[in-house]
Amino acid sequence: MNYKGTKKTGFLLGTILGTYTENQLINRLESLEELPKSTYAQILSSDKFQTYIAVVFLKQDEEKTEKALRGVGFNRPPIMTSHLPKESVKKREKVITILDNEIQEIKNKIKEYSERRIELKEISDYYTIRAEKYRALGEILQTKHTFFVTGFIPKKEIESLRMNLENDYTVAIDVEAPKDNEDVPVLLSNSKTAGAVEGVVTSFGYPTKTEIDPTLITAFFYYFFFGIMLSDAAYGLLMFLGCLWALKKFPNMEESMAKTLRMFKNCGISTLIWGILFGGYFGDAITVIGSTFFGVKITIPALWFTPIEQPMRMLIYCMIFGIIHLFVGLGIKGYMMLKQKDVMSFVCDVVLWYVFLIGLILLLVPTSIFASLAGTTIVFPAWANMLAKVMAIGGMVGILLMAGRRAKNPVKRLLLGAYSLYDTTSWLSDLLSYSRLLALGLATGVIAQVINTMAAMGGKSVVGVIMFIVIFIIGHTFNMAINLLGAYVHTNRLQYVEFFGKFFEGGSREFKPFKENTKYVKVKEN
Repeated sequence: MNYKGTKKTGFLLGTILGTYTENQLINRLESLEELPKSTYAQILSSDKFQTYIAVVFLKQDEEKTEKALRGVGFNRPPIMTSHLPKESVKKREKVITILDNEIQEIKNKIKEYSERRIELKEISDYYTIRAEKYRALGEILQTKHTFFVTGFIPKKEIESLRMNLENDYTVAIDVEAPKDNEDVPVLLSNSKTAGAVEGVVTSFGYPTKTEIDPTLITAFFYYFFFGIMLSDAAYGLLMFLGCLWALKKFPNMEESMAKTLRMFKNCGISTLIWGILFGGYFGDAITVIGSTFFGVKITIPALWFTPIEQPMRMLIYCMIFGIIHLFVGLGIKGYMMLKQKDVMSFVCDVVLWYVFLIGLILLLVPTSIFASLAGTTIVFPAWANMLAKVMAIGGMVGILLMAGRRAKNPVKRLLLGAYSLYDTTSWLSDLLSYSRLLALGLATGVIAQVINTMAAMGGKSVVGVIMFIVIFIIGHTFNMAINLLGAYVHTNRLQYVEFFGKFFEGGSREFKPFKENTKYVKVKEN
């Protein structure tokens, strides 16, 4: 196959697209004006996709010949051999057999070490730790008899570190607070329940030293909203039991994975509670099973109300929950301003917005729009209506005058204030985002009911029972999976966009102390 030709002729092997006879090939090549007339081609074989040919040409026309052949889709074989292809295949099969035998021998040798797997893992972790140790040593300033180390340490551990080092070594320790402009790493410290949501917070960013750790408050709203979106007691119970089993079964898993499982376990508890409040147990499975197979109507009434039957009532509550969530975010912003002793910003950027927004809400409640949504009319006394107007107008004027207070030009100051008032539309869009609580909650319940109805179509016969079990398991597995994913995504969105957007900037880095990072062996110190 790798034959090149004679002293004055060249030789090529290759394929062209399509199936040709000898005459068709000759006619096709003669139609190529660039192909030298002295070129000779012969068909070796063909199939329904391509034709295999050999080409002989004068070496002086080699470049012209190859260029012309490319015009008909000529391609050389990807592999060239010094033997006939079938002989080359046989030789390669022998090599493959030899290599397979060698692989099996190596596998058998590896199996002989199976009893020492733990020792090999320990050795792997040992040398990993040593490599990290010497990498750190290479960065330490040192003389013949001394070395100098700088770094960060949590404030609560300073005295413990000082005591341990001074008792055992000749050491001088100097502790100082970070400078205001210094980049300080962040170490989050939360309980297991709140700490399970740390991954959600850190995915957005680590809080800077001037910000608070929002994990605890985020955890409360995260579990709260997740449960509303999934809102089926049976799904919640399955989530809780599945995550609890995994945590008990694999106690030595990575901490990040353990936190994720704890987060979903807590979300399962919230989903279970909301499911009981809304009366969802695999949708209406209990009612369908009772009426289809036992001829009785069994229902477990909702402890609160059923969102599918009263969607507008649920929407009102979703809006209330959203207002609370957004106001808490604004309150955190105010707390951080007071912590930095920036009273002016607290009044102008937080208090005035509270006054303005609460005034708008109080003006909205007695209107026909709210009455049509809530299904009831609320009438305020005259003084309350007047208070709402005063708060709305006073807050609006205050924002208009004070939002651009840092600008010296009065015209520019008013323009900046007007631009700040435009954020009212942002507040409205943020509030409407909480309608997704209703949408996903209804989606879970409605899809579950449809699955139950489809499963019960076979009746109470043996085939019907089998059909019910199969559709029930597959359908609810799909429904739980897709709505669990939806609840996870949209709960994160409510935190990242609506909640964090009110106060949280992030941008700091994680505190990563030098320690033994092992992959296989977990070291526990008593």
